[in-house]
Amino acid sequence: MFGMDASNFSSVEVAKAQAQSFANILNLTEKQQKKIYKVELKVADERYMDLLKDQSNNRRRGGGMPRGDFGPGMGGFPGGMPPGGFPGFDGQEQQQDEMSTSEDMISDVKLLKKYDGMRVKKFSKILTPEQIEKWEHYKEVRYERAAQRAEMEARQAAEAAAAAAAGAQQGQPAATPAGN
Repeated sequence: MFGMDASNFSSVEVAKAQAQSFANILNLTEKQQKKIYKVELKVADERYMDLLKDQSNNRRRGGGMPRGDFGPGMGGFPGGMPPGGFPGFDGQEQQQDEMSTSEDMISDVKLLKKYDGMRVKKFSKILTPEQIEKWEHYKEVRYERAAQRAEMEARQAAEAAAAAAAGAQQGQPAATPAGN
């Protein structure tokens, strides 16, 4: 779900990246961007706690690192997007610099909605009605991207499990009748 170690997480850096991304997406004024940064610091702290919880749960299950990306340019693609972007909800490619934030690699829609819920009240006081409309559109695109990533991750996990099972079967010695 996250794909990075908690020791690499910086709430300040994530908040800066989010505020800058929102500034680009929503055409924020400098004053708005400073206010958004303060909101994003609180959201980034919550993301950090979720990252710690996810890594702890993953270790208890005996797994490796969680899947996905978590912060700006952390493990994966700079800005959280692969070259050419991810498909948007309308099937068109979304470019990295258009509607892209450090949360774009999170594949858990529930988490994204949780973080957006933390923003709603403050954003409604900071943003203009036009900016709120853009933000609402961005959230829908992001939720669709997250759902697509979750499906892709589930397919990849199933393929990896099938390949591991096939490899295990090939590596086992053939059964021979006892006493021969």
